[in-house]
Amino acid sequence: MRARQFWNLRTGADVQHAVGLFQKATEKIRNSLRPTPGLHPRMCAVRIRFPAGPRNESQGGAAARRALELDGRLAEAHAVLAQCANRTGIGPQPRQEYQEALRLNPNHATSHHWYSLLLANREKFTEALAEIRKAQNVDPLSPVIQLVIGGTLYDLGRYDETLVEADKRSNATWP
Repeated sequence: MRARQFWNLRTGADVQHAVGLFQKATEKIRNSLRPTPGLHPRMCAVRIRFPAGPRNESQGGAAARRALELDGRLAEAHAVLAQCANRTGIGPQPRQEYQEALRLNPNHATSHHWYSLLLANREKFTEALAEIRKAQNVDPLSPVIQLVIGGTLYDLGRYDETLVEADKRSNATWP
């Protein structure tokens, strides 16, 4: 839980700290499936955005594929595969992987969040806003989700609403 808390802050140092906490948890719980498929691949996928992170996403993709070998019903692993494929252009179709993640767990905020970014990058801003609002419904206190809502409203040209959303968030950095 502490690792997830630091991961959600999305600064380079916090993500690095989260990875360290996760690795300690993994050492303590070697036979548990949950830490590896859920948290570790997700952190690997996010770490690429920070200077201390890896320069490719093979680590996150490999961890997600391994998790799916152990349990193909893990929404987080499907979301990480989609994220890695989206960023690298290698691997499965991101849209289908996000949709599979959400089919498996419709209440997985990160899947909604990352899927909204994919939709926005494809200039499907109305769909992206609907998806990020779903993420917000699941995780209403996430500053990064709040930030994406503001960015998506801006992309839609809804500037007054963008300012309202910007006032709500604090200390968030880009996802």
